[in-house]
Amino acid sequence: MAGKLVAVVGAMGSGKTEKLIDIYEKLTKAGISTCVFKPAIDNRYGNNAVKSRNGKELEAISISSLEEILEMDKEHPQVILIDEIQFFDQPNASQILTSITLVGIDVYVFRLDVTSEDITFGMVGDT
Repeated sequence: MAGKLVAVVGAMGSGKTEKLIDIYEKLTKAGISTCVFKPAIDNRYGNNAVKSRNGKELEAISISSLEEILEMDKEHPQVILIDEIQFFDQPNASQILTSITLVGIDVYVFRLDVTSEDITFGMVGDT
C-alpha cells in the first residue's frame, strides 16, 4: 500500500517546526519508526538539529538533496518528516517524494509559502 504525502505550509513563525516535533513525538511514542531530515543549507541550530521558536529541539539528518533520502543504507522508516523543504528547490522533488510514498512510507513536508518579500518559493506558487 502506498504511503501518504502531507504538506504543512505557512508563514514564518507559524509553528511548522513545532508541529513537526509534535508529530515526531506522537509517532515514536506509538512505536512508529520515524526519520527527520533537514536541508544542509539551514544550519541555524547546528548541522543535525531542527528547533522550534518555543525552544523544542530534535535531532535531524542534514542532507544536500532529496536524492540522499533514496540512497540511505539504513532500514526504511515508516514515516519521514522533512523540515524547510522549500530549500530543496529541485525540479524532480515531486517525483522523489512520490517514489518514497510508493514504497509505503508516509512523508510529511514542512515549508514556508512565501519569502519575506511575499514571493512564493520555487514550484509552490507554480502548481
